[in-house]
Amino acid sequence: MDLKHLRCIVAAADHPSLRQAAISLGVEQSKVTRSIRAVEAWLGIPLFERTNYGTAPTHAGVAFVHGARLIVEIADVIVMEAKATRRGAAGQLRVGLHTSLSAGPIRATLAAFKQKSPAVAIQVTEGSRIRLLAHARAGLIDVAFIAGDRGSKDLQCATAWSDKIVVAMPAEHSLAGKETIYWTDLADQPLLLSSRDPGPQLEAVLLSKLPSADMRRIQRHAVTHATLPQLAGAGLGIALICEASVECASHVVIREVRDAAGASGLPCRAHFRPDHESPALGVLLKLLRERYGC
Repeated sequence: MDLKHLRCIVAAADHPSLRQAAISLGVEQSKVTRSIRAVEAWLGIPLFERTNYGTAPTHAGVAFVHGARLIVEIADVIVMEAKATRRGAAGQLRVGLHTSLSAGPIRATLAAFKQKSPAVAIQVTEGSRIRLLAHARAGLIDVAFIAGDRGSKDLQCATAWSDKIVVAMPAEHSLAGKETIYWTDLADQPLLLSSRDPGPQLEAVLLSKLPSADMRRIQRHAVTHATLPQLAGAGLGIALICEASVECASHVVIREVRDAAGASGLPCRAHFRPDHESPALGVLLKLLRERYGC
């Protein structure tokens, strides 16, 4: 079997007759027929059967065609990207995120990168910290932007920026009238946190600022950070989130959380393989150094 055989089988499944399949491929019908017979002989099972309406895959053929289609599509993408990269007309930067793109430095960074490298396609993947680091190690993404202090031994890490920690509360809340919210103001308040990243990292900051906080007042919800302000607006408590996760909402008030040293933030780091060979990632890392001095 080779790709030519698989292309003929996929085309035969996509058309009601072998003649039409051959026309779509620009080959003789006999070539399509020989390809199907060769694969059927190799497998020892029939993949197609004749019907009153033409040719259709058998039950086993349907499953085989599904796999063949995936292989053909992947091969086409590989060839297309290789040719485009060789011409310098295209490339790809695969970015992993576990914070929102709705606001903040990540959106500005990707916009600046696009201005520098307009021909490079940016592919964004959202996921948990564990998943993104695993994908970076495996080379499935080029860089993972993750909030929090913890690094990874087998990945290189560069601190990009600090995402401000803010709270969201109903406009009628007793703290909403204060221009400045301190961590100590939250000591006796019901607090809403996401169990998804970077919720656990925010909880670690909370406990470092308020070591004697009543853990029973912390409510953890399996929702995105964009949803937490909605829960706060419904009166469930005060949402602790990153500024980059904030979306405009008229029914809640957003305030920075500060201590004696000033505003609090959660560092965001870029994690990538030290042996990476991605020219696009090199451009992004240079941009991060220029913008944030990392």
